[in-house]
Amino acid sequence: MSDNAIPKTRPLVVELVGPAGVGKTTLLRVLNQQNPEVVAGVHPHRGRYAISLISNTLLFLPTFLWRYRKSRWFTWNETRSMMHLKAWYHILKQKAPSNNLATILDHGPIFILTQLREFGPVFTKSELYDKWWHKSLDQWGSILDLVIWLDAPDAILLERIFDRNRRHKVKQKSEEERYDFLARYRESFQSIKVKLAMYPNIRNLHFQTDQKSPEQIADEILATLEGEVK
Repeated sequence: MSDNAIPKTRPLVVELVGPAGVGKTTLLRVLNQQNPEVVAGVHPHRGRYAISLISNTLLFLPTFLWRYRKSRWFTWNETRSMMHLKAWYHILKQKAPSNNLATILDHGPIFILTQLREFGPVFTKSELYDKWWHKSLDQWGSILDLVIWLDAPDAILLERIFDRNRRHKVKQKSEEERYDFLARYRESFQSIKVKLAMYPNIRNLHFQTDQKSPEQIADEILATLEGEVK
């Protein structure tokens, strides 16, 4: 057991982070197959999402109408992401005892905060939003136990994106724009990774998914998770 091992009072909170096509969904499925005590996501009551929607709207809308009304408001996907961010946090911060080993978040807080800051509306440059963003990061920084960073060469990522029957904005872009899009994600992930270094409770694992199979990566992740709670 490591010196910083976490008492088994709650599932560990883990996020898979990486660009589209890196294999997050496949890895999550393999993790659950290898250990059913590793579960995907958290599912708050719908009322919790409604509370998140109302509170965010009341917080942001006056400033938006006053200074940013000529620009766009948050899209529904962005609004839903912010609802998830708040609702998930209020559930997971309770640290309720459970027989599960870990709760794994795909498109979790790090992804959401990165996406909003890099691709969100002009309003995300406001002082009010910046305070909300850093508060959200600080909240999640206090409860995240492990971040699993996944990556692969751009050519492989793009091949995987186009091979799967799923919509993605990169499919509508030129070749140059596709590589620029992936580069922006990596730069944003690197920026938030630096900020996460302020939270000593967060462990980090890094994998290149073109160099190891999902099963090999899952074995290493499970060994880390199981070692943290023994």
